[in-house]
Amino acid sequence: NNSNDDGGYDLEICLNKENAEEYICAICRCICRDPTDIGCNNEHMFCKQCLNRYLPHDIVRKSCPSCKQPGLSKGNLRPKGFASRCINALKV
Repeated sequence: NNSNDDGGYDLEICLNKENAEEYICAICRCICRDPTDIGCNNEHMFCKQCLNRYLPHDIVRKSCPSCKQPGLSKGNLRPKGFASRCINALKV
């Protein structure tokens, strides 16, 4: 298995590590698995699993883990299909 227990893929599975760094999840510090846009104005993306842990069911609003923009909620989460395809192309 090439994924980290925290959610993302290990950087070591990529041949082009420089390009892979664009897809690092700020929560688990691995390449995003099921990359998800959180709805902040900076278009940060994270692993879906990491965000589900970051946004517990009982909390409606929080800030972006990267830029601290307030107002993040589970209703803002959107899959990043293009990023997912790019990540799949990076893997060995």
